[in-house]
Amino acid sequence: MNQKPILALTSVSKNFGGVLAVHDLTFQIPRDGVYGLIGPNGAGKTTVFNLITGVYPSSTGSIKTGCQELTRMKPFQITRIGVARTFQTIRLFKSLTTLEHVRVAQRPYSGEKGSEAAGRRGRERNFKKEADEILELLGLGNVRSSQAITLPYGTQRKVEIARALAIQPKLLLLDEPAAGLNTHETADLLKTLGKIRRLGITLLIIEHDMRIIMEICDHIFVLNFGQLIAEGSPDAIRHNDQVIGAYLGKED
Repeated sequence: MNQKPILALTSVSKNFGGVLAVHDLTFQIPRDGVYGLIGPNGAGKTTVFNLITGVYPSSTGSIKTGCQELTRMKPFQITRIGVARTFQTIRLFKSLTTLEHVRVAQRPYSGEKGSEAAGRRGRERNFKKEADEILELLGLGNVRSSQAITLPYGTQRKVEIARALAIQPKLLLLDEPAAGLNTHETADLLKTLGKIRRLGITLLIIEHDMRIIMEICDHIFVLNFGQLIAEGSPDAIRHNDQVIGAYLGKED
């Protein structure tokens, strides 16, 4: 039996007053792999992320992960079922260390009785182990005790990704993860995304750096004025006349 897609948008639209930000958007993402969501500024990309993660309610349409409908869920509920995200503007806690950013995102205990204390201690050990593994995976072990907002910009980006990984997502949405990074930091980001991919986590990435999109994505969706104008492999998108005219442009 074929698995249901990890993400399916069907006829999704979003109005802000008289402005139609997303219009009749339909696409599916299979499980596993890396997918890109690109388009000009104002195309509706971040709005789509906000609809998927429950920040905004959709005006019409359906958004599902597997068999679960997301359009009536709150953001925390969507996070709990394994959909995590980062933001275009880094959002770190001012007073927390790198390790504390990971620990705060791990699932809290709820409703435990005294007889469950031993189990709780066991889970706490597991959480600590998982946090350590995430920090090592992303090369953050040496800054685990550093206040996160004091770290270099590229390292702060990785802290934000580490925090998202702490919820053990099946789908991770990254909103312009390369924004503000220098060449060395961008290369390091690509290695990080490769590591996450090998964990079996599906990635959906908004990014204006086409080198990243073309290098790492298996399939790309292109938005313009809130509508899907093309989708396909990186090579197909690179040579799509409509995409070139709306977004990529031609070389002289």
